[in-house]
Amino acid sequence: LIGPAVGLQTADGSLLFWLVEGQALIVSHDYGATWAATSKAKVESECSVAFATADPRSNGTLIMNCRTDTHNRLQLYWKPDGKGSYTATEPTYPAGLSDAGCQGSVIGSNGALFTSNAASTSARARMSVHRSDDAGGSWSAPLVLHEGPSAYSQLVGLAGGANGHRLGVLFEAG
Repeated sequence: LIGPAVGLQTADGSLLFWLVEGQALIVSHDYGATWAATSKAKVESECSVAFATADPRSNGTLIMNCRTDTHNRLQLYWKPDGKGSYTATEPTYPAGLSDAGCQGSVIGSNGALFTSNAASTSARARMSVHRSDDAGGSWSAPLVLHEGPSAYSQLVGLAGGANGHRLGVLFEAG
């Protein structure tokens, strides 16, 4: 695992992590005693993964948000295959999600998705957060947290806040 990484746990207790070197999710159905890799995705990058649906306890679709060298964030979905694993969709590059070629984060919070990253196309700068209310189908304009130099980030859900959305962001700055 490279950079800040968050694993997921489904309602049935399965654990999931993204492996950059293997280009796959690894899945454990026995609380980490054994692991199996999914089929490979068409991405070789640092990625963050979250539940794409409103119910984080579901065993449903996952969303993955990745750094690129093309100045756009890469996004894809992992869908359950009905056999205890997941299959990746083709990657897309959502409008408005610029990228400085730096790790970012994605997290679900009360039915919305949020992503953070250094959102400049010319330097590791402009730490921003975007929101999606349609499972990653579209993203809001950026909320810029820090205009200056910034890099790796990790979002975390916090208790309280307006409409149940209160997030913390840990990021490199300076």
